[in-house]
Amino acid sequence: MHDNIKVLHNNIKDLHNNNNLKELLEIYKNLTEKIITSIEHEELEVMEELFLQREEIINQIDTLTYTKQQFINIAEEFNLKTLEEKLNSMYMKKKDDTYNEMQSNKEKMNANKIYTRNASRKISFLDQKI
Repeated sequence: MHDNIKVLHNNIKDLHNNNNLKELLEIYKNLTEKIITSIEHEELEVMEELFLQREEIINQIDTLTYTKQQFINIAEEFNLKTLEEKLNSMYMKKKDDTYNEMQSNKEKMNANKIYTRNASRKISFLDQKI
């Protein structure tokens, strides 16, 4: 009888953790979708806050007890793998675009410095000779 109660308690505990896992993964999914939208609209402050919230959800998930199969089943239900791939792809593209833009701006600044420096030298040269 005592073993039956223990098994029942474990089953209830697993059901509770599974429900919590599902709820948390649904929140995770929603946050990921919002992050994708914030990347599309280049809302960096919003994106950063959403990443922090998503990290909190990950930390909560890490405290739960669940099986790998339970996680996989719920992740498949919410199509999380595809969503993660989309987020990673978009994030890396925006990161690369931003880096390239910064490099372009750096090159423009260097060119401007060179033109300014050389223009001053030639003007100074003429001013000295005339």
